[in-house]
Amino acid sequence: MSFLRPNVSEKFQTLQSFFLWFQMAYSVWQFMRTAKFFRLPYVMVSSVWNGIDSWIKTRNLIMMRDDLGLDNFHDQDSLLSKLPEGTKTLDVGTNVEVSFGGSYKCLTSRHRAAHMMQLRQFKNTNRQLQFGRDDDLLWPKAHLIRSVSFEHAMDHVLAGKGYDISLATASFFDYSSKQVVNQNFVRFASIWPLILQARSYDFWSVIFSIVIILMDLFSYWANKVWKFVQYWISRLVKWMISQVPSRERRIFLFTFMATISTWFYCQNFVTEEASSKVVRQVLLATHIRLDKHKISRLEPIICTKEVPRKDRSGNSAQNITFEIHGVEFAAKVEPALSDREPSSVFFRKQNIKEGNWTMADMAYFIQVCDYCDRFKFSPIKLLDGNNAKCCSFAEIVKGVKTRNFVLCEFRTAQKLFIT
Repeated sequence: MSFLRPNVSEKFQTLQSFFLWFQMAYSVWQFMRTAKFFRLPYVMVSSVWNGIDSWIKTRNLIMMRDDLGLDNFHDQDSLLSKLPEGTKTLDVGTNVEVSFGGSYKCLTSRHRAAHMMQLRQFKNTNRQLQFGRDDDLLWPKAHLIRSVSFEHAMDHVLAGKGYDISLATASFFDYSSKQVVNQNFVRFASIWPLILQARSYDFWSVIFSIVIILMDLFSYWANKVWKFVQYWISRLVKWMISQVPSRERRIFLFTFMATISTWFYCQNFVTEEASSKVVRQVLLATHIRLDKHKISRLEPIICTKEVPRKDRSGNSAQNITFEIHGVEFAAKVEPALSDREPSSVFFRKQNIKEGNWTMADMAYFIQVCDYCDRFKFSPIKLLDGNNAKCCSFAEIVKGVKTRNFVLCEFRTAQKLFIT
């Protein structure tokens, strides 16, 4: 018996011929799951698992929209007044800590926190209110809306994206999971059954096709396995690049690997390496979800560093230099014509220009850089378990005006993979 061409029974050969019909049925099902009108039967069946609530009826909806930002809301004073008393303010008029029950906790700006509180208030006062996205007009005055959970809606607002309040909307509601198997992986895997069949390996071609179909049918678990593999491959690649002694070569290798996948990108510009560290204190960027069981306290950054200026003469441009982990950075500050406060700052090495800075802004920036030099990594913008994703230099510059960083202290020392 050959491994490549096993002597299978006649029953399997008969089953193999019928499998072509199964593949055709699977293709039709894929079409029905994604095509506009044909998707409705799939939506109806999927709603069985969440209660029969998919059929068209009038609904009160809050629609999450990627093309609408929170800055489009003009009545901000009224919105900020919705913040409940006792909301922890971390910096004057800037950052607050928000908690919804025991499951959702985040650090964000007062503006975004007010929007989150408003959505929760809408939800509490109207039990029939539902969150949705991906509005698809089926026919005039009839929509197909994808269901969104409360936590996903909060994440949407936390990211600075907007929403619409749509009352009395006639719509179907899609409770089905939108998660599908990673399409790049599917494109790669779908080639192999054809190659095997072309080489007359019909048995293994059928087996491979069955595996791919099963992975698509059980896409939730398939994606968990795929993400697990991606994560550990990326960690291995990052660790190998971090062993390269030359900083310039590490920068090149990380940038080159990032063209293949964002999984390989390292944003810790301080050391230009990914590493595991045991830490008690870190800098956190705002607009981040928190694990309240790990964090002891959050504090605003207090400026104690003097701006290291080289030239203090009149209204002329001033050169500012500072050092982070042995690397010197330089900035040119161009003061406004009316007074001696700087109007724009240009960072030469990074080719970044930011306007309307004051000396207080520059002092805050220098203090953040001092923490970066002390901790050997930049502020963390995503904290997922023990995985920490850092801010880039440009993101720090962008976050200065809004005082976008806080000092975080953990209850116990944490081992984080910082990248």
